[in-house]
Amino acid sequence: MKRILTLILALFLMTACAIPSTMEATPPPATEADSTPPTSTPAESSPATAQPAETNITLLYISGTTHIESKPQVWPDIDAFLAFLQQVTALGMKWSVGADIGWLEGEPRAAELIQASEALGVQWDVHTHSPQDRAKAAYLITQMGGHPNSVVSGMLVSEFSNIGPQTYQGFTWTPQVLWGGTNCPGHRPGCVESLCDCIGHKESSRSQSLSAMAG
Repeated sequence: MKRILTLILALFLMTACAIPSTMEATPPPATEADSTPPTSTPAESSPATAQPAETNITLLYISGTTHIESKPQVWPDIDAFLAFLQQVTALGMKWSVGADIGWLEGEPRAAELIQASEALGVQWDVHTHSPQDRAKAAYLITQMGGHPNSVVSGMLVSEFSNIGPQTYQGFTWTPQVLWGGTNCPGHRPGCVESLCDCIGHKESSRSQSLSAMAG
């Protein structure tokens, strides 16, 4: 009996010594820190603030033009005219001015107006009632620091088939756009009313003239 108790006691001691080694908790494996920065989901836009896609938008382009005749009594006041051009161009409008030969040769402040208006984006057309003065008008605009475009205005419809490049003192000007044609000289009644009929009769000659200039 004594042996049995001794044996049981020895087994008990062995078991007690073995328990700590078998019950040690294994530490969890180390994990790397998540290097991905936190992200946030953008808030959905409220239906009340969502803007529907616009369709069938019609754009309206507005431009204006005027011309200065050769007669001094109808010449514009330079300061007032320049103030007007500043107002319309500030609104985003495109503007052009046609200058006849008499104004270019006789207005002391012509160069001032041409340069100041071009700085605003205004373009200068060639507006002469005498066909032989067109290249000269373009030349004078250039001499005053301007840049005449290729618009020819102030012509008669009957001239359409004869309009073409001209040279003045070595300066060649080539018209490419017809603007402001009329059926008879001056701003008299009947000069513009029948313009469409007259253009219809001259359509073939006009097309040939423009094709020749483009070529």
